[in-house]
Amino acid sequence: MEEKNRLNWIAENTANSSSVIAAIISRWGRLMVIDPEYGSVTASDRTEARLAAADIKAQLRAMEVVSRDSDAVLAKMKIVPLNHNEPSYGPARTCAAIWNSGRLDPPLAAH
Repeated sequence: MEEKNRLNWIAENTANSSSVIAAIISRWGRLMVIDPEYGSVTASDRTEARLAAADIKAQLRAMEVVSRDSDAVLAKMKIVPLNHNEPSYGPARTCAAIWNSGRLDPPLAAH
């Protein structure tokens, strides 16, 4: 039951991350108000860009916390993070591949 709760926690946080990413993308566009290529930059433009930057920084921090917490939960489940230095490992195609290898990126030959 504890593993199910952990997986549900990760799934919920992953779903919530989508809205955080959308907020970052939306606010990132607001930074364009201080690009002189789009016209004269006013004090209110700088204020708006500064607020957008602060929001983006906070959203990135939130993603960092969620990512670190997710890694910790996965580590408790003995599932190690993806390692780009091991090209013979890749995305799991089955739950059995994860459980048998203890990795989210099991050996590709095991698929």
